[in-house]
Amino acid sequence: MSLAAPSGQTAAQWLRRAVIVIGAAMLAALPRFTTCAGFLGVPGVPGPPIVLLIGLMLWLMPVLMVASWVAERRATLPAAWLAVPAGLFVLGAAVSTAVASDKASAMVRAAEMTGLWVGLFALVQAIRTDAERRFLLAVLVATALVSAAVAIHQATVGMPKAWDFFQANREEVLAGYGIEPGGFQEQAFIDQFFGGVRASMGHPNVLATFLTLGFFVAVGLVREKWSEAGSRGARALATVMAAAAVACAAGVALTHSRAGLAALAVGLYWLAVAWRVRKRRVRVVLYVAPLVIAAVALAAATQVDHPAVTGAVKTLRYRLDYWWATLRILRRYWDTGVGLQNFGNHYVQHKVAWAPEDVADPHNMLLSTWSTLGLAGATALALLAVGTVREWLRAARSGSVRSGDAWPDGARSGDAWPDDAWPGDAWSGPEPTSRDRKGAVSRGEPVLALLVPVMLIAGPVAIYVFVMGWYRGVAATAVMAMVIGLGAGEEP
Repeated sequence: MSLAAPSGQTAAQWLRRAVIVIGAAMLAALPRFTTCAGFLGVPGVPGPPIVLLIGLMLWLMPVLMVASWVAERRATLPAAWLAVPAGLFVLGAAVSTAVASDKASAMVRAAEMTGLWVGLFALVQAIRTDAERRFLLAVLVATALVSAAVAIHQATVGMPKAWDFFQANREEVLAGYGIEPGGFQEQAFIDQFFGGVRASMGHPNVLATFLTLGFFVAVGLVREKWSEAGSRGARALATVMAAAAVACAAGVALTHSRAGLAALAVGLYWLAVAWRVRKRRVRVVLYVAPLVIAAVALAAATQVDHPAVTGAVKTLRYRLDYWWATLRILRRYWDTGVGLQNFGNHYVQHKVAWAPEDVADPHNMLLSTWSTLGLAGATALALLAVGTVREWLRAARSGSVRSGDAWPDGARSGDAWPDDAWPGDAWSGPEPTSRDRKGAVSRGEPVLALLVPVMLIAGPVAIYVFVMGWYRGVAATAVMAMVIGLGAGEEP
């Protein structure tokens, strides 16, 4: 009995799904490796072999995608416009590397980032069905849950044991790290035992970013699955997602990240507004209200003398110092940028005199991208913003609906939810049925949730990095790796 060779369309589908599987694996692995690993190697973290393997997998994704087009005898690009900003990112990496003071570090990082951008582009083009999108979401939540579990164990077991060991072997431990006993370096070392946990990430803020993202995806899936009336399996999955959300929230709290906690609070508030408020103007006011309140509270906090408040204000002042120095760097390198992994070399030359520390990143997505990748990188971000707004407006003109209310105009009950639908616009169509609500919820709910943590943690421009693939579905969650690698602030 001979097996018939698969048709071109079947082979193309297998190849495309291989891209999705690799993308899911990268989604699980990259949050750690983009902040802890490096090709040049650092003791105690993944070195060249692991980085090479990850790079191979990232570059294999576009190769498989091209092979699927050959098998299908046509190139299908659901999000072809993303090739322009992706190309500009690569161009910016090449130009900035040519003028970088530390060309070796810039070249290695540029190669790593180019692999991320190319792999992400291939992944966005590969996603076609709801099942594939949900698979990526499930991988994201599962990875966040594991990270949250590690963080909880680290806070309750690992850190106390490490502190006891340090107290019993203080001199030996300090000598092993090359720290002089009794100095400020020892105090900084001790503070790590009582600071925020980081699990396997490079910094507590990075872990908070990732767990906040996982939290809101889980919340969106809880809403989606709980809306599937009459399905015990869906309700059981909703319960699992709820438990994952609780674990992620606990992990964020243990990082001691103020921005992460603010993202949880404000994000839940925004989701409640999106799900319950029907009038568009009222929703807009309610969306903006917490940001206005936060700005007023921050201004008032500068006049309050309390340890908890002064600590937050102090952190903000540090950020302003970073940004001011970055603007001074941009006066000279506005066109080419200084190169990836080179910001710290220039920061020490341009920082304000009273700045107490040196940093390797301006702690702002826009300034980080512009200062390292130059005008090409900044233009790429602008194109992502314009392209995203264009897709939102196109969806609104074609008759998008408020998430969870009904199908858009012209869609049949058996059709997939449009990839570019934006939850929040009112629709005056016929009264939706329960099946309509089930289908609408399945595609709309997590979208707004993913915008929240990025807005509050990585900076407004990073929103567009996430949503650049969202009108095609959840493939944009893979951008989280790039946001963490380039946008999230890391202390030196």
